[in-house]
Amino acid sequence: MKTSTQKDPVRRLAHLERILGPQIEQAEAAQEAAAARERAQVLAERERDIAKREKAAVAAQAAHRVAAEQASKAAQAAGAAQRTASEAWAAAWAASYGVDRARTTWDQRLAELGLQVIDGTIARLRGMAQHARNQVRFTGTVEFWGSRFYPTGKTEIDTPVPLQAAKGCDDAIVEIDALRYADVGPAEIERRCRAAEERCIQIGGPGVWGNYTGGSMDLSAFVAWVKRTTDEPALRDE
Repeated sequence: MKTSTQKDPVRRLAHLERILGPQIEQAEAAQEAAAARERAQVLAERERDIAKREKAAVAAQAAHRVAAEQASKAAQAAGAAQRTASEAWAAAWAASYGVDRARTTWDQRLAELGLQVIDGTIARLRGMAQHARNQVRFTGTVEFWGSRFYPTGKTEIDTPVPLQAAKGCDDAIVEIDALRYADVGPAEIERRCRAAEERCIQIGGPGVWGNYTGGSMDLSAFVAWVKRTTDEPALRDE
């Protein structure tokens, strides 16, 4: 036989609630306490994590400020160094230009005091040296073996006088160029230049200079030398 509680669901639910109510309340309280503990733990971890990250951020920002300041100082120093280098380059260029201008100015003053004679003599000697070299001839050498001559593949100078004249001109160029800024008077410079040309003419003789039409040689020196060499036999005959 069923009781009234079993027959009435509402009364049955109320009965169960009376019986299980304390347990449910305990379970709910335990759940709330666990949730509260979890929240407190999360909040604590949050605080620690954020504090740690904020500390790192502060340190990073401080390091950035230091690095930025150092970079700014380095950039300023580099700019100053670049300006110093540019100023030094400009000063060096101006000094070098000043040296060139001074050389030109002094050379202009020395032109009428022997420098022009030196330049003209060197130009003539260079033309004479080239003319002499153009007349140098080489011939192949042979050797006799058995009953025949065989080429050796070597050459020898067939015309030594033009080569000697060219070398004499080269030596004279060095000698005259050394007078450019030497403590020598204009008259002495002119005398030495003419003597150097005459030596070169004597080395080559008419065989080298007879057909020279370059126009750069001092022909008066050549004519004077020819006159002296042609007059000497007549004097000896007397």
